Amino acid sequence: MGRTRVWLVGACCGLAVVCGCTSGSKPAKPSSSAVTSSSAAPSSTAPAPPPPPKPKPKPRRVEPLTGIAVRAVARRPVLIVKVENSPDARPQTGLNRADLVVEELVEGGITRFAAMFHSSVPPRVGPVRSLRDVDREIAGPTRGVLVASGAAGVVRRRVARGAAQVVVPTNAGRYFSRSGRPAPHNLYLNPRGVLHVARAGHRRPPSSTYLPFATSAARSTAVRYGQRARRINLEFSAAANPRWSYDARARLWLRSEGGTPSRLTSGRRITARTILVVRIHTRDAGYRDPAGNFVPRTVFTGHGQAQVFCQGRRVSAVWSKKSPRAPLRLLTRSGKPVLIAPGRTWIEMLPIGGSLGVS
Repeated sequence: MGRTRVWLVGACCGLAVVCGCTSGSKPAKPSSSAVTSSSAAPSSTAPAPPPPPKPKPKPRRVEPLTGIAVRAVARRPVLIVKVENSPDARPQTGLNRADLVVEELVEGGITRFAAMFHSSVPPRVGPVRSLRDVDREIAGPTRGVLVASGAAGVVRRRVARGAAQVVVPTNAGRYFSRSGRPAPHNLYLNPRGVLHVARAGHRRPPSSTYLPFATSAARSTAVRYGQRARRINLEFSAAANPRWSYDARARLWLRSEGGTPSRLTSGRRITARTILVVRIHTRDAGYRDPAGNFVPRTVFTGHGQAQVFCQGRRVSAVWSKKSPRAPLRLLTRSGKPVLIAPGRTWIEMLPIGGSLGVS
């Protein structure tokens, strides 16, 4: 009886020991595979798509002779018309519709204009007069249509070898007419009509601008860096003394001839946004005019000094032109590009022997 009690007590103690060890153990850790599968759950946020490519900016279109921004450049050639400037030819017609005008010295000490039209073509221009050698260099970069009343044989052959197509009354007579004044100061051109005679290779606008233009007058070199200038006095010769005065209200230069305001047949004053004075050399052209006068030949290739006037300010420059067909380049004396204000430019080809007064 006593042995039975001892056995039962021992068995109970053994069970208590076993149960105590089991109840005091820590719970098992989850397996690594369970952790991995839980953390690899797919994300609900999709990656952002790449941004669309930026559209390429459209090229800025500007008129080749004025630098003025336009939606589309007129699909016609540049028209260059030789316009007389003797006292018997004034007032002239159509010059204020020109995009660009070049004034050159001719025989007898008088000057003549090469008026260039592209953005606007007037119904009438004149009086029209003859060619000079330098017209090959003036018209060359445009590859346009060069119109004159004629030329000495040697001059016409030289200019005809240039890049522009030469048109005179003998090959386009129906677009010329005479009226109003005694000959030879009464020949006028129908510019819109004469464009129809342009040959292949001379029917399109030039691929680049005639001058290095700024995007605005405020960004032009003369306005940004120039010195004050309100009056320009040019002396080509004793017979040619054009002057320009600045009109601050209109922001334009006003032309006078020998102290008299220069006006057109419409009564309007001759004006320009920018005056570019280029100092050039002249030499003997190798022939005489019908009156026996020496004919100067203006040399518009090479390089020389220049002055740019805009909005009552001026800046010094150096011009260069490598060949008759090459564009005109303008640099400051330190070698930086000179930019011209958009608008009508008047280029004064002043001989080295002439004088320039500025105030």
